[in-house]
Amino acid sequence: MKSSNLELKKLKRTQGKKIRFFVAFCLLCLLSGAVFGMFQTEDFLKLNSIQITGAKTYVNKQDVETIAKGSSYKKNFFSVDTNKIEKDLEDNFLGASNFEVKKSISGTLSIQVTERKPIALLVQKDNTYVVDDEGYVLGYMDPSTTNLPKIRYEGKVRIGFFIDKALVPVYSDIIKKLDEEKIKVSSISMSEYDVRMYVD
Repeated sequence: MKSSNLELKKLKRTQGKKIRFFVAFCLLCLLSGAVFGMFQTEDFLKLNSIQITGAKTYVNKQDVETIAKGSSYKKNFFSVDTNKIEKDLEDNFLGASNFEVKKSISGTLSIQVTERKPIALLVQKDNTYVVDDEGYVLGYMDPSTTNLPKIRYEGKVRIGFFIDKALVPVYSDIIKKLDEEKIKVSSISMSEYDVRMYVD
């Protein structure tokens, strides 16, 4: 009889612990849901300002802000996907080599823009274009306003697109080697098929 009473007491204690654990778990879930719901509706967790740095010449600051606002402005901190915003910006602004997007609990979305750096001018009959190290054509440029090296290029050039990506690094390597050897070249002409140098 004693052993059955002992077993009954152990069973009641075990069941009591399980019930207390279950009730505590349910209360914790309910409390978590209430807190999450409050965060979703409260203004103090909404992103309400956008700070953009680094957009100067080749990326328009207002356009970056417009795209970022569509994905973040007045939205809850936890629901804003910074990776998606970075991808949207990279897809829309090829004049930048990188975007870094961060959100802060204070309600600010920070966007750091790294613009492409021009390394040479592409000279054609009627126009002169500025190009970066990946062969991205950034825009028109007056050759008298810069001392960037000039490439006479006979291929097709369109602003906002890439020329043959292999040509610009080749050109840069040629210029470095010519400088090392102290060879003076008046101009270099490049096409998709050959490179011509004119020595002084």
